[in-house]
Amino acid sequence: MTMVRIDAVSSGQEDNRAVSETIVARLAQRLREEILSGQLSSGTRLKLRELSDRFGVSQMPIRDALVKLSSEGLVELQPNRGAAVRQIDHQFIENMFDIRMMLEELLVRRAIERSSDAELASLRPLANRHAEAAQRGTFPELMAANLAFHGRITDLARNAEAARILDQGWELIYALRGQTGYAEGRLQDIIDEHNALVAAIEARDVETAGRLARQHVERSRDDALARFTLR
Repeated sequence: MTMVRIDAVSSGQEDNRAVSETIVARLAQRLREEILSGQLSSGTRLKLRELSDRFGVSQMPIRDALVKLSSEGLVELQPNRGAAVRQIDHQFIENMFDIRMMLEELLVRRAIERSSDAELASLRPLANRHAEAAQRGTFPELMAANLAFHGRITDLARNAEAARILDQGWELIYALRGQTGYAEGRLQDIIDEHNALVAAIEARDVETAGRLARQHVERSRDDALARFTLR
């Protein structure tokens, strides 16, 4: 397999926590993308030495990246046997979106209950930013804008525990969408759904906002599952 370096650094630099965390994050991102794309298939053994040689880094950040992927459910850590890629199928993706669906609805409700009018008004510019990014069609910008919009709702909900779970799921969704893309017309639907959700939040209509948040995730799930099948 071709060697791919992940910004290897000197041993002195490895003592820098920020640099080490960046390397681990990049390793996890690369492996996550390869797992979700099918390049690393279910059951593939992930050996520290082989990955270390391939990416040009020590085994420690490889180990940390695998632990991170294990926490996301993409990798199984087996005592005395190392790590292996778990099965990524429709059920896994559906489960991932089910968790997000419940949390998004909860966080929208809490954001309305716990935020001032001025705070809720901050969502409109973020929805507009996402719409502009969708028109330009640059995937990293689009995902960053989408994360900023939903992340603001999470911040306003003031629930750190739910936010931690949701943040982990976003990395999976980002990698999945990078592989599957969106169905034709789906991006415009997302823009419309964001605008409707913001209107309900600004009106402090808790029931409507909660329902719209759930429907938004349901439609995203259905699109992701359909695109996953077509890969």
